[in-house]
Formats: sequence, C-alpha cells, structure tokens
Amino acid sequence: MKLAAVLFTIILSVSFFSCSKDVNNYYSTGNNYGIMSASINGSYWSANNGYAQMPSAYTLTLYASYNQQSYMAINISGYTGPGDYTLGGFNTAIFYDGGGTEYDATSGTVTITSDNAGNVQGYFYFSGLGYNGGNSVNVTNGSFNLNK
Repeated sequence: MKLAAVLFTIILSVSFFSCSKDVNNYYSTGNNYGIMSASINGSYWSANNGYAQMPSAYTLTLYASYNQQSYMAINISGYTGPGDYTLGGFNTAIFYDGGGTEYDATSGTVTITSDNAGNVQGYFYFSGLGYNGGNSVNVTNGSFNLNK
C-alpha cells in the first residue's frame, strides 16, 4: 500500500509538471475545469477547482480541490475508457482533509460513465486509512464532471 501511494505521488507530480497548460490556472477561482463532490464520513465535500488528464497512454488522473486546502486525487492505471475500475494496487485514490491528514484508499471503485476529448464524467466511492495511523475515512456518493 505504501509503495502504491509513493508511485501515485510520483506519477501525480510528473503529470503536474509535464502538463501543457499553465499549472497556476488549476488554482484559479471558480469551476474553470469541472466539479467533484462526495460525502466524507457523512459530511458533504465539494471542490471548486478540478481537472482530468492523461499523463501517459493508459493512465487517467482526476484531481479536485477546495480552496487549495482539501483535495481528492484519483489515479487509474491501465485505463481503457468508460467502465469500472477497482481501487488498489496501482489504481489509487487519496483524500487530504486540509487539516494534516491524507487518506489512502484501501478499497473502492471508480466508474467512468463518459469520456470524450474534453471531458470525463463518473462516480466513485472508497474506504481509506490515514497515513499517520489509525484514522479512517469513508468516501461515498462521489461524482465528477471534469474537463481535460
């Protein structure tokens, strides 16, 4: 699990810096790049910035943040288009709560319902554990509509 988290962080970092768009645009105000929301341990969470990108031929990265504080990052390796993808191994999801705890998905599913040249849509859910130990998170009713 730790190896998958490290690999995901590396892939996500490389994708941020190799992107052809200006990275600062991802952190502008408003829904310039799409939306993502979920229930986090029963409380509603919604991002005000987000995007999707394919940093390599078979990898899809979904990222969304709320005021550059809390964020959700999902990485699907072996991506081949719309369908269900089980989280675990190289398919990862991370939720950072903005208060110092980052949660790594231990189980869950991401479903891509639509993928075209400029947009990816779908939904997700997962359970995860905090990197700092015993804390856990239950992410339900997740949905996204993100621009590429």
